[in-house]
Amino acid sequence: MADNIEWATETDLEGADLEGVTAAYETAQMTYWLGRAKRAILAEVKLPVLAQRIRDGLIDEDAAKDVQIDLVLGKFANPGGVRTVQESNGPSSGSITYGGDTPGQLSLTAHHRKMLGIPVAGTRSARTVNTWG
Repeated sequence: MADNIEWATETDLEGADLEGVTAAYETAQMTYWLGRAKRAILAEVKLPVLAQRIRDGLIDEDAAKDVQIDLVLGKFANPGGVRTVQESNGPSSGSITYGGDTPGQLSLTAHHRKMLGIPVAGTRSARTVNTWG
């Protein structure tokens, strides 16, 4: 029954880690951040609503776990929340800009909200305004 949503475990997190960022963390830290990610999800959508969406087939039964893992891996990959890094070495230089509006934070993106069936309020679109007429 979907009332008991399956949340991610430390083993799930390590299994999803393609870049090896979890190697720097103890099990207790992974447990802590998985809990924080779960609470971030439940702050956006209440557990009974999430369970109902799964029962109704509106979202995948693993959606909450997937979002939880994404949030923690994002935090672990950029724990300091660095937005841009610039390097220069003599005549050459470069910069790296990390994606997302809130790097290093446990923030649900529009993609995460869509996975969880959370309506995204308001969409932005570019428009042309006729200034001649």
